[in-house]
Amino acid sequence: MIYTTNTFEGFNRQLRKFTKIRTVFLTDDSLQQSLYLATDEVKKR
Repeated sequence: MIYTTNTFEGFNRQLRKFTKIRTVFLTDDSLQQSLYLATDEVKKR
């Protein structure tokens, strides 16, 4: 059995840390693009 909860929690923590700094997004597209770039940065680590 593989427990992946810690992996998902770590990933969500990284995204929260990224979006906590940037609290205002002008459009939904800008939020989506920011999350995409944050995901790319997290995957590199």
